[in-house]
Amino acid sequence: MLNNCQICNNKQFTKIGNKDEYSIFQCNSCDLYQLDPLPSLEVRTKFYNGNSNIDYYQSRLNHKFKRAKSKIKSLQKYIKSNGKQFLDIGCSIGSYVGAAKDLGFTAHGIDLSNEAVKQAQINFPNAQFYTQSIEQRLAESDVKYDLINCRDVIEHVTDLNEFVKPVSELLNPGGVLYVTTPDAGHIRVPKNFESWKHVHTPDHVFYFNKKNLVTLLGKYQITNLKTSFSTRTTIELIGQKQ
Repeated sequence: MLNNCQICNNKQFTKIGNKDEYSIFQCNSCDLYQLDPLPSLEVRTKFYNGNSNIDYYQSRLNHKFKRAKSKIKSLQKYIKSNGKQFLDIGCSIGSYVGAAKDLGFTAHGIDLSNEAVKQAQINFPNAQFYTQSIEQRLAESDVKYDLINCRDVIEHVTDLNEFVKPVSELLNPGGVLYVTTPDAGHIRVPKNFESWKHVHTPDHVFYFNKKNLVTLLGKYQITNLKTSFSTRTTIELIGQKQ
């Protein structure tokens, strides 16, 4: 059963389709899409354990490392805090963490996959990796970060506010958050929403447009600095902690 919208607290939704055993609803106020019912942690963990992409990612490690290094360089100009602390949420095999380390950051990576964390530590032994959620990172560390990378993660969580709140608390004032996620408001999204290539169940739970993603982050003092247009139906957002 649907509860209030996790972004705008609206109670009215429109059912727009079905995918596998899930219904897909759209908030009538902010246009956030979500699965119903929300998949349990047990269901999602079972899915992730049976759908590892580590071998594929490992085969492209050098390419991913170079791209990560270029992206981090481009983000550095937005950082207004004084430190050099970097966190990658959903670090996978560690390419962004390794690139940040190479650029002089004290670099940490977290991921829910123990297999991914083990591989990341092999790839980049001088960086630090943890099998943790963002809530655990906040509870177990007193480090505050100047750049947080959150690529293709936020669509997977089932409680948006319980995810973004600790992200904000881990950012230093003036620190930067880089977020990517599928863009449900993109002109290339098909009218038959459930046929869109990014509609994956049970791992993709929420589907954002630029406006409602900015609203969500703004609730936790993260101001949008830049959102980029992409032909790949992806939101790229650079936010800053106030």
